[in-house]
Amino acid sequence: MDQQFLQKVINVVDKHLEDEQFGVDRLADEANMSVSQLNRKLGALIDQPAGKLIRSMRLQRAADLLKTNSGTIAEICYQLGFSNQANFTRAFKQQFKESPLRYKKKLKNTD
Repeated sequence: MDQQFLQKVINVVDKHLEDEQFGVDRLADEANMSVSQLNRKLGALIDQPAGKLIRSMRLQRAADLLKTNSGTIAEICYQLGFSNQANFTRAFKQQFKESPLRYKKKLKNTD
């Protein structure tokens, strides 16, 4: 039951990764829960609140796009719903321990 719920949440987030307006409120609506219920359930299952899950999935997709050289860092940033490149870079660095530019350069050097 929990796996089905988690898979549903991941599918919903994945479907809306490029929507800048998509956030915790809309995820909670699609999961038919209140925001606090959703955060409590996700916290118990994956030890992450909904907002952090959405951001983490967006950043993981950004890393995948950087790996496949699917655009500039700015294009990928805006494509994945980040409205500010500085915030994107800060969040990317926090999750991957290096800037998107360094990440992309490092990938290029390993090819």
